[in-house]
Formats: sequence, structure tokens, C-alpha cells
Amino acid sequence: MWNMGPRCAHSVDGGVPMSTPRTQTENSPRGLSVPPAEFDVGPAGDRGSQERSRGSLTGTQVVDRVVDILETFPKHGPELGVSEISRILGLKKATAHRLLVALRRRGLVAQDPLSRRYRLGLKLWELGVMATSHVDWVDRVKPYLEQLTQLTGETSHLAVLSDGQVLYVEKVESPRSLRIPSQVGRRLPVHCTAVGKALIAFLPDEVLQSIVGHHGLRAFTSNTITDLDRLRAELATARERGYTTDNEEIEEGLACIGAPVRDHSAHVVAAISIAGPASRVRSERMADHIQAVISVANAISRMLGCPPELLRQPTPSLRVARHVRAEEVAAGRP
Repeated sequence: MWNMGPRCAHSVDGGVPMSTPRTQTENSPRGLSVPPAEFDVGPAGDRGSQERSRGSLTGTQVVDRVVDILETFPKHGPELGVSEISRILGLKKATAHRLLVALRRRGLVAQDPLSRRYRLGLKLWELGVMATSHVDWVDRVKPYLEQLTQLTGETSHLAVLSDGQVLYVEKVESPRSLRIPSQVGRRLPVHCTAVGKALIAFLPDEVLQSIVGHHGLRAFTSNTITDLDRLRAELATARERGYTTDNEEIEEGLACIGAPVRDHSAHVVAAISIAGPASRVRSERMADHIQAVISVANAISRMLGCPPELLRQPTPSLRVARHVRAEEVAAGRP
């Protein structure tokens, strides 16, 4: 469900000449050549504004176009051709082509030598690793996720709220042969995922309305919540019981259980979840799964400095609660 050698040629994806002259504007970032002719500088995806502006791009506009191109891949496919990118962003094909050539030269995108289509380059992965390395608490959560997977047998995730969406930042795969593959760095909606509901359950209503107003409540399956009042009711239930669920709401056959993670001020800063086939997650062991998720979320919150008295205490499955506490003590965690 979830998913990143240049070679010269006479034309690329629709016949844009590789030898078309480049012009680097005075304000363009080094290494990014832009066409001297007219092209769109309006909002990405605004097809009605295509080709409205004339003249060379400024440095800021070049950066905007470059970021637009890079963000097109996660939204529209792992591999895209020049024609597709120019159509999606409302750019001239020559403009898209020249920016892609510059990105390829810097390793930010790569090009398949046979299909001539582009994909994100490994340089982005290197930069991403450098960025996440500064989020030290994420690294410290990995042992807790391993413990959660050991307890439940399912894939566990850590996610944060980013631009009104779920951003997965860490995971531990299930050891079982039948499991749900996932991808760190993937973004998903908040309204139909267990981690998403845990992240937004404690937000002020005006913030919730803003997120829904911007991203909508898209239906992915017949179980997806597509009504704001129903979502509010679901979140109220989550606040009361201390956990969230995804009952095949984003993909048929997939079920998840989530819980919030709090920092030293008791604010929700992340969420964890387990994900697996619905037949396993919603089995006779579901009560144990719920307690495991809540217990591990509370353990992470305590590690981040959240006062224990401010945490939602589950009605414990003694097996799970004792196992989690024993692991904390053995690891020297408070």
C-alpha cells in the first residue's frame, strides 16, 4: 500500500530537446538554470494561471518551482515524465524539463535510462537522514516500538502532525509473513487513520475545523468517516477511552489501534499505533492490543517528561502492564 544515471538523449517525454540553450538568471540559485522565455509563476496546480507571466524567474520563484516539482512525486506517483509534471504544475514543458535536468545534476532526482521518467533521488534521502538525526527523541522511541511489536506481533508506528496530515517518522515491521507494509516519510489523512485521530483528538475545535476545511474528509472505503459531526463524536469517544481505531477506514482489510504521546507539558506531540490485517487486530486479543498500545504510549510520554498523573491510565491487562513496566525497569528507564 505504502511506497523512492543520467543519459543524454535528443528528446525527453514528448520531444523537448536536450540541447535547448539554458539561461541562468542573476538571482537564480547556483546550478539551477531557467528558461529565458515566458512561463507560469502562479500557484502550483493552478491550471487556469498557466503561462500567464513573462520574463525570467527570480531566485525565489525558481526555488518555489523546484519544491513544487519535488512535492509532485509523493502525490502523483513514484515516477513521472516531463509532460506529466508540466501538466500537473501548469508549467511549460521546456521549463519543467530544464529544472529537472538541474535537479538530476545535483542528485535530487534520478532518471530511468530506458523510460526517461524521473523519480526522487538518493540525495533527498541523505538530507532527510540528516534532518531527522536532530530529532533525538525520535531515536529514543525505537525501543518502545520494538517492544510494542513484540507484544502484539503487528507493525508499530510513530507519527507526528505535519501541515494537518499524519507524517510517519518511525516504524518497526511485524515479523509475521502476512503483514502490512509501510513507509517512513509517508503522509496520510488524519480522519481515517488511528494515529491521525490520536493526533487531532485533543486539538481545539477551531483547529480541527481548519484542518478539515483545508484537507477535506475524503472517503477511501465504505467505513471512512466523511462527516465532521461524526468525526467530532469519534474523537470525543477517543478522549474518553484513551485510544483510537481505524476500522478499515483507509484500506479494506487494514485495522489499526493508536494512542497519543505527550511531552513534559502534557501536550500531544506524537502518536503511536499498531497496524495489521483486520482479522488479527480485531480478534479475541484486541483488548490486549489496546492495553499494549496505551501502556507503551504512556511509557514514551513518561520518557519525554510527562507527569504520570496526567496520563490516561488504561484498565490494565495485567500481562501487558507488567511486561511494559518490567521492560522499562530493565532498560533503566524511569
